[in-house]
Amino acid sequence: MGKPSPGPWIVADIIGGPYVVCANNYAIAQIVKMPGEFAEERSANARVMAAAWELLDAAKYLSEIEAAALKRGYDALDAAIAKAEGRET
Repeated sequence: MGKPSPGPWIVADIIGGPYVVCANNYAIAQIVKMPGEFAEERSANARVMAAAWELLDAAKYLSEIEAAALKRGYDALDAAIAKAEGRET
């Protein structure tokens, strides 16, 4: 199985976008308009995709640690969820 494009990924509003852009500044996905879909939904879809690396890292971290270290994992997971939902801090 191949490896995904390097992270972190970000959302870039480019003409015809939004696009998901990887760490080496290449667009890896264009979020196209589907029938009945609103611009806000397209942006939300792009944010969820862009949070993939953070969500994967948080999930891996949580799966490998003991209870005493869970706080850091939950903080990372909360940050990734916030990014996906468009409320980055």
